[in-house]
Amino acid sequence: MERPLIADPNDHEAKPIAGALDARGLVTIVAVMLACSPFVLAMFVWHLDSTIGTLLAMLVGAPIGYVGMASYKNLKFEQFAPLMWRERTRPTEMCHEMPQLVSDEPAEKPVKRSKKEIQAEEDERTAALLLDHAWAEKLYQEGR
Repeated sequence: MERPLIADPNDHEAKPIAGALDARGLVTIVAVMLACSPFVLAMFVWHLDSTIGTLLAMLVGAPIGYVGMASYKNLKFEQFAPLMWRERTRPTEMCHEMPQLVSDEPAEKPVKRSKKEIQAEEDERTAALLLDHAWAEKLYQEGR
C-alpha cells in the first residue's frame, strides 16, 4: 500500500528567530553554554587558572558548536558527515582501478576491418568536415 507524502522532510527550511539564528542554532548555543558552565564555575569557585579553564571550555564547546552550526552546501552536519567520511575512508585503489566488466557472458571480440574500410570511413569523415566548413564559410560571407 502506497501513501503519498504530505511534505518531503528534506525540503524543510528552518524559520529564523532573529536574523540567521534558527531553533537549531539556539539549541546549540544553549548546549554549549551548559557544557562550558562547569569550567567557568570552576574558575570562580575553585580558583582554577583562567587560561586552563578557558582552554577546557573551548575544547568541550567547539565540537558541540561545530556539530550544531556547521552546514556544507545546504546540508546539516548529520547529512554531510557520513558522505565525507565515506569519501575519505574508501581505499585508494578504488580511485585508480579501471572498472571491470561484471557479466557471465563472454565479451564480444572486436570486428576486424580491412584497411580499405577504415580508409573509406576516414574519407567520409573528412568529406563531412569539409562540407560543414564550406557551409559555415558561406554563412559567414553572407553576413549571418
